[in-house]
Amino acid sequence: MTDRSLTPVAAKNRGLKKCLTGIKGFDEITEGGIPRNRITLLSGGTGTGKTLLGIDFLIGGATQHDEPGVVMSFEENDDELFADVASLNFDLLSLVADRKILLEYVLLERRDVQSDGEFNLEGLFVRLELAIDSIGAKRVVLDSIDSLFAGVTDVGILRLEIKRLFRWLKNKKVTALVTGETTQGTYTRHGLEAYVSDGIIFVDNRVRDQISTRRIRVIKYRGSNHGTNEYPFVIDENGLSVIPITSSGLDQPGSSERLSTGIPSLSAMFNGGGYTRGSTVLVSGTAGTGKTSLAAAFAVESCKRRERCLFLSSEESPGHLIENLSSIGFDLAPLVDSRLLLIVSTRPSFFGLEMHLLDLYKMLAEFKPQAVVIDPLTSLIGQGNQMEIESMLTCMIDSLKSNGITGFFTSLVSSTRQNDNSGKIGVSSLIDTWIVVRELEESEGRKRIRGLYIVKSRGMAHSSDVHKLVMSDSGMSWMPMDADGCRWMPTPLRARSRRARSERRPRIRRRTSMPDASPPSDSERAARMSTARPNYIVGVGGSAGALNAYKALLESLTTDTGMAFVIISHITPDAYSQLALILSRCSSMPTMVAVSGMPIQANADLEIEAFIFKVITPRSRRAAQIDLFFVSLASAMGGFAIGIVMSGYGGDGTLGVQSIKEKGGTTFAQDASAAVNGMPTRAQASTYVDFVLSPEKIGAALMQIGSRFF
Repeated sequence: MTDRSLTPVAAKNRGLKKCLTGIKGFDEITEGGIPRNRITLLSGGTGTGKTLLGIDFLIGGATQHDEPGVVMSFEENDDELFADVASLNFDLLSLVADRKILLEYVLLERRDVQSDGEFNLEGLFVRLELAIDSIGAKRVVLDSIDSLFAGVTDVGILRLEIKRLFRWLKNKKVTALVTGETTQGTYTRHGLEAYVSDGIIFVDNRVRDQISTRRIRVIKYRGSNHGTNEYPFVIDENGLSVIPITSSGLDQPGSSERLSTGIPSLSAMFNGGGYTRGSTVLVSGTAGTGKTSLAAAFAVESCKRRERCLFLSSEESPGHLIENLSSIGFDLAPLVDSRLLLIVSTRPSFFGLEMHLLDLYKMLAEFKPQAVVIDPLTSLIGQGNQMEIESMLTCMIDSLKSNGITGFFTSLVSSTRQNDNSGKIGVSSLIDTWIVVRELEESEGRKRIRGLYIVKSRGMAHSSDVHKLVMSDSGMSWMPMDADGCRWMPTPLRARSRRARSERRPRIRRRTSMPDASPPSDSERAARMSTARPNYIVGVGGSAGALNAYKALLESLTTDTGMAFVIISHITPDAYSQLALILSRCSSMPTMVAVSGMPIQANADLEIEAFIFKVITPRSRRAAQIDLFFVSLASAMGGFAIGIVMSGYGGDGTLGVQSIKEKGGTTFAQDASAAVNGMPTRAQASTYVDFVLSPEKIGAALMQIGSRFF
């Protein structure tokens, strides 16, 4: 029999004795199993796995804890129960032969439970006691209680007999699991068992978007803490497995060891010489930019160290993957033959997220890899809602890190969302090293090339420059960009002329004001606006004491940054402000008030949408305008969004910098030079701030970031 045991989970509440079920994951969410020598009600609809869970509970007790068990079934005979588990790795027949488990089928007739016209359970007690005593059973499953009391119509008698049955089981000092069928509004057909049981476990099977998912939840557990969420569970050849997604913790060990990327020129871009062992690496980009090739380079390098690597592909079969990668010098076939590399290809739509995660757990336990490649993560989008996908990926990443396994993931970015570098996977904050690969246009559209830059690498200095990818029969390499420079391609099509590109780019109005107090005319505004789309949009948020910081920042910038600057400042709605006029004297850049087809109104919020400012009235929340704008900026610009939090009271801007970081952008906070440190300090405490600098040094850093595109 397959060993399905987990590391025992000790009961945290020492005042209540618990019975480990042996069901993977379930003992974690109950903090030690179900209550020992008490009655637990297992409720669910048809096809939710109640009978199987009960048999799994008995098999776990017999094989792992030397506790014999009895299953008394009122619906299926012995042969039917054997047939039910025939497709699973349950050696139920041997356990019955060794008298570790006793199957007791009871065909109830009305005369069996009635005496002189009254309901009577004495015959059942005699038969159940004989079964328990014959093998010294410690566990009992009754399947199901609805069938047992189907003929009882008197509610008073029903309640008394249910209490009598449960008390009899407790006096026998057995741990009982009683199944029941849910009806509308109740956990059993009669609805009374829930009140007298010590615990209630609810299971269901729901279908959404043609995907079936089983869920389990602990409704009631007297005298003990327990997980209160819904948890997915799956039934496979090894039985039932609960996936306690929310139980994953932050207890992963750290490491200072560095692993080669498999490409020397790429390793040189990291000061440590490669990725950190046990970390997570994400490579995101549009189709055809070399994501799978980068993953293959890492996998081959892992195998060269005689370390096992698991390669999970959802787009190519193992044969196609081996053939395609051989064209750039990666010979995977010998690595597969030597069992150093295991390639598994599965279509995501074959089964749900829970089964994908369970299969990964199995392969980690059986193959024991030191590195895992998943190509791509974004293939799971569509197999659940955003929260379910993020929970599943969080659990998967935590599992890899807890075992010291280096995870390498790729993420496909749609060509229509050039600024959303994460590929909508929603776990960029959990990634330790993030690399973006994109299509570039070189020499004014004459040639299409691939480019790469490192968004972040925790705990390690790294190059921030854009490098060019060169692929040939002998492998891959990276080199600095040519002197004439490159620009991001707006679509995966062949580059268009400069004139055609500029005609398709939307305009963006830059927030500020005119030097005089009167509003600018339409012609003046149009003359001052840049018709080219900026490479970056910089949001600057501040409140009390931020004026000097704004001035110092603007004075440190030149006019050719390639960036658009938007200043969001807390100002009383009915106050007359000359802030825009003051700031226009600190910079030679074109300066205008942001509009949305009309002058800015009082009590309004400001967002950015499709590179056009959008004014929202009335204002949604007081003192949250910086967060609102930063969130919309992150959504619009992705990795090309920059957020700066300056002097001010409160915490406005903290949620905004988090959104910008999660989309791959860059964030700053003013250092101790802030006149009022409330806002920058709160932003720093969130851990989503990249740099803490003075306004002058922030300006210098922005100039360095902008220089990538010139």
